[in-house]
Amino acid sequence: MRFLAALNGRYTLRQSALILLPTIVILLVAQSIAMAAGAGHLPAEVIALTATFGTFFAMTTVINRRTRT
Repeated sequence: MRFLAALNGRYTLRQSALILLPTIVILLVAQSIAMAAGAGHLPAEVIALTATFGTFFAMTTVINRRTRT
């Protein structure tokens, strides 16, 4: 249920930026590091996608805990 709640959450513009900007940065950095380490395209994409989802859910958890009403 927390998975669906995180996807359906309503966030302000500032909160959305705090969630999405680090997520995009992690996506690009993780894929670049994986490619530089010699991983192929598919493994690098899987690593980057996993890191991206982890970052997204970590940021939504932090924001949800800090803005409880």
